[in-house]
Amino acid sequence: FAAWSRAENTPRASLLVPKIRAPSSRITTGFVFSELSLSIQKISNRFWPIIQHIPGCEQPPLLGLRRTRNLSDMLVHTDIAPPRSLQQSITASGHFKCQHCKACKFTLETDKVIIPHINCTWKLSQFTNCNSKFIIYAAICSCPLIYVGSTS
Repeated sequence: FAAWSRAENTPRASLLVPKIRAPSSRITTGFVFSELSLSIQKISNRFWPIIQHIPGCEQPPLLGLRRTRNLSDMLVHTDIAPPRSLQQSITASGHFKCQHCKACKFTLETDKVIIPHINCTWKLSQFTNCNSKFIIYAAICSCPLIYVGSTS
């Protein structure tokens, strides 16, 4: 209640001014919140008298907790792109971006694979994307190396 009344009595202009904070020399550690989080903090506090004599550990560590993934995180994606039509996936051949993964920005949409070192070209006869299974892929580096791998 005291914080509320302080905020109401402070002019709006002064509330919008960013506060400059001095950098902290405290060791900061992040953990995912669990039933053991309180135990970790208690252990840290219990053994603090032993640790505080180490240079750089003059102040107790700051333990930061973040929430675990929940069902919403697993089911909802913020970067949803409209799915490719079923008709396109039936008639198209070649490799296409799925528009849903982090690998898409490194993927080329192509209907053939060219390996210039051995002067060889393969035509892709089926529709594939980043989610396709049992695919042999090639990652071509800017240097003359090619990494060949497979999906499971």
